[in-house]
Amino acid sequence: MLLSIKKYLKNGNPWLMVMFAVALTVRLGLFWGFLGEGDHAWLCYDSQQYDERARSIVTHHKLTDDNSMHKAYRLPGYPLFLACWYALAENGVKLALYIQILIASLIPLLVFLLAQPLFPFMPIIAYVAGWVMCFHVGFVASAGMLATESLAVLLLLLMHVVLLGWRGNMHYLAFAGGLLGLLSLIRPIGHYIVVLVACWLFWQLRSYKRVSVFVASWFIVVLPLLVRNLLVVGGICFHTLPGMHFLQYSAVAVVMQRDQVSYNDARSQLLAKWDDEVVSNFQQQEFAATEYQRCVLGEKLAWSIIRQYPWYACKHAATELFKTLCALHGTHIIVGADIGSLPVYTAQTTWTEKVCYNIAPPLKTQWLQGLIYWDIFNTIIILFFSVVGLVLLLLRRQMHAGLVLCVLVAGLLWVITLSYGCARLRLPFEPIMIILGVYGGYAVWCWLTNKKTI
Repeated sequence: MLLSIKKYLKNGNPWLMVMFAVALTVRLGLFWGFLGEGDHAWLCYDSQQYDERARSIVTHHKLTDDNSMHKAYRLPGYPLFLACWYALAENGVKLALYIQILIASLIPLLVFLLAQPLFPFMPIIAYVAGWVMCFHVGFVASAGMLATESLAVLLLLLMHVVLLGWRGNMHYLAFAGGLLGLLSLIRPIGHYIVVLVACWLFWQLRSYKRVSVFVASWFIVVLPLLVRNLLVVGGICFHTLPGMHFLQYSAVAVVMQRDQVSYNDARSQLLAKWDDEVVSNFQQQEFAATEYQRCVLGEKLAWSIIRQYPWYACKHAATELFKTLCALHGTHIIVGADIGSLPVYTAQTTWTEKVCYNIAPPLKTQWLQGLIYWDIFNTIIILFFSVVGLVLLLLRRQMHAGLVLCVLVAGLLWVITLSYGCARLRLPFEPIMIILGVYGGYAVWCWLTNKKTI
């Protein structure tokens, strides 16, 4: 990757440096003008938990203190990143966010480098995709927030760039596996991706040895976390959030439709039932149920409800997948930061009211309305032309191995949001959507101007 950047700079192409400078300026501008004030950089729920764990690492040299009920509730990667900067400065949050903004400004360059092997004979696609990333509301805002998105996207793009740049050197496979391992310590998606990429590698290389190098490199990175969780919470797992996650989103949605009750009522009902399940299953033990055992019981309870009412579950999953694709970054990130809470919808909230809220939310900082409009435009254009680009690639049978990998990973990251969908969860695969969208837009432009077909 570094050699690719050096090659472009050596050939007298200054655009990568300009792209980086513009991306950094835009992200710093939003941070200085809005996100850096008060607690605007804090996402609801998530940021506080990451901050607490980072401070525990600095103060107690452990992820959580001894009195914490959730010792494996969050992955350790992002708290470790924050702790590095917390230990260096009194105002460690600001320092960590400045470092994160600097790192996140490299993402447009990585999109440029990824688009090169995907469309090697159309360099314009790489340039346009990189510039789109510079001004994308979701990536600009998440760079200055106490959230995992920027680091996760960076590592995922790096893995793609390294895999597509592989030229028979086993070190590339080991490096790519290590990058995916680091991603697995930040977001709970790496263990899904490793299976998909391993299958893609075997399809490409027909070599168990080479696939094993990739998987082993990933496993070496995540092994300390698995061992730590086995010793601390009594089970081999990446984290203990799935029990609560599937229960309070998928299962609660089913109960809301079944009983025609509010979200809070359905959630309280299921959490009480979860506690009853824990007591009834472990009342004979001398010790209370471990955090891992509670998580497993929560998942079992959630899946039992989902299996009983598959139609309700499918309706919920389809709605969440639609939200992941179409939700606005501005509403989820900017509005949440400005108002201090996410929009709360009830069973009586109509689709018209939801749309009106997203288009014209009750902002305290009025100039942010311009970002909302820009985000609406971006979302519509990217979604439409990414579909056009994907359909054209399939019809023209131009889906080479690199594109297959990127589309499969993007599809996987989309599908795993079927329990809870939002704009933030689109960010890890949105660079692929943008590259496909630029291809689709370029194809339409060639058709409209009667240029030679791509």
